[in-house]
Order: sequence, then C-alpha cells, then structure tokens
Amino acid sequence: MYIGAIVGALVGFIDYLTKLDNQNDKELDFLELILWVVSCGLVGSLSARLPDILEPATNPNHRKFFHSILLLLTSGTGTLTLTNSLIKAFCAGYVSHLIADLTTPKGLPLI
Repeated sequence: MYIGAIVGALVGFIDYLTKLDNQNDKELDFLELILWVVSCGLVGSLSARLPDILEPATNPNHRKFFHSILLLLTSGTGTLTLTNSLIKAFCAGYVSHLIADLTTPKGLPLI
C-alpha cells in the first residue's frame, strides 16, 4: 500500500505540473497541488491492494489472472498512455503491487 501511495502521488504530481506547464497563464496553487497529490496517492494506495482483494492469499498458488504479467503490461500501458490522472494513479498503484510480487521467488504467471 505504501509503494502504491508513493507511486500514485508521484503520478499526480507529474501530471499536475505537466498540465500547469501547458496552461501558460495559470499560476501554481500549492493547496490544489497538495490536494491533487494526496488524492492520487490515495487512489494508488487502494489500487495496490486490489490484486490481493481479487485473489486473496489463501494458499501458496493464489496468484492467477489478477496477478499476471498480462495485467502488469496492460496496467503499465494504461499508466503511460491515459490522460486522466486518477486513472493513471490507479494503474500505477496496481502495477506497483505486481512489480513487488514479481521480485519474489514465486514471481507472476504469464496469464
């Protein structure tokens, strides 16, 4: 959850600054920035828990479709290509969970 929160907040921060840069006449509003980063961090944190909610660790072989490399690639593509910051933060949080699981000896199934 912590990694998902950090990744989601980072996505929100980068997206906010990118949109601010594209709007030349708008000034930086720190309160708006903080609220946006916290919102994206919360979304990232919650979505990082989603794979284990969908496939609870009730046995050693609990990793199936929602813990797969296919979903890792799909969510990763969403993080890079979507325009809505909250949806990007959601995808990034999900990806953070799968990458963390990928580093374990069990790894992730292909599908």
